[in-house]
Amino acid sequence: MSQQNNQQVKNDRINQVLKMLKEGLPRDKIADQFGYSTWKSLDIYMRRHGFTWDSQGQLYTLALPETPPKEELTLPSIEINPEDVVKLFSIGILDSREIAKRTGFSGHKEMATYMLRHGYIWSAAALNYINPNPTTSKGDLEDSVENLRETRDVQTDNFAMGNGTLAIEKYKTLLEFLWKSRDQLIKIIESMNTENKIRVYTVPGKAKTKSIFLSDGLSELMLTLCQKHSLSQRQGYEAALVEYLTKYGYQDNIEQLLNTRDKLETPRVPS
Repeated sequence: MSQQNNQQVKNDRINQVLKMLKEGLPRDKIADQFGYSTWKSLDIYMRRHGFTWDSQGQLYTLALPETPPKEELTLPSIEINPEDVVKLFSIGILDSREIAKRTGFSGHKEMATYMLRHGYIWSAAALNYINPNPTTSKGDLEDSVENLRETRDVQTDNFAMGNGTLAIEKYKTLLEFLWKSRDQLIKIIESMNTENKIRVYTVPGKAKTKSIFLSDGLSELMLTLCQKHSLSQRQGYEAALVEYLTKYGYQDNIEQLLNTRDKLETPRVPS
């Protein structure tokens, strides 16, 4: 489940709890419907999401701290536009603590106090701050809508793929290496397709007799291999030598000997 979907599930649950409380359903019954063992578990869930229990009204409200004396209130070092907070909430991805951190507040309670001072109140229905007495001009409203669109696009891109530039740079070196090594990779892939087939090389030049002493066990193995794949012993030994020399530093010499192209034949393997 994506982070956005997970946040939506949380928002839906909070709204359902608030709705049931307004309908007069007690907390223990609500907790039971959501699978909590006791109402205390439900209470912990709501408090974790910034709500506190109002015993007089018998419902949950957004926790708002008492305004401390002016000298004790720690305000952000820079002026915060309350609409920036509203925009982040409207995206529906971040919770109150993350939004407070991003906008320069020390915590979500400080943010709540700041928003209240600027005339914004929390709406449990909208799960966002609203201004009951807006004085926004038409031009400011258009700018706000445009900024909201830009912020939404940036947030969506970041959550979908992280930082795009870093993601591309991360794989750029690997892609360059793969492109430079494409010829070798093609050969490796082709060799995998013929994994159980013996490559037969047509080696130019005059044939010469070469007397080599081999152990009887190794000689028998080579004879068995050649018989299984319908090869002459010369073809078997030549293939073994060509591939051995190619693997251990003589690839250029072998390609030159074979006119830079392997003349491959695939003998029929008896069933």
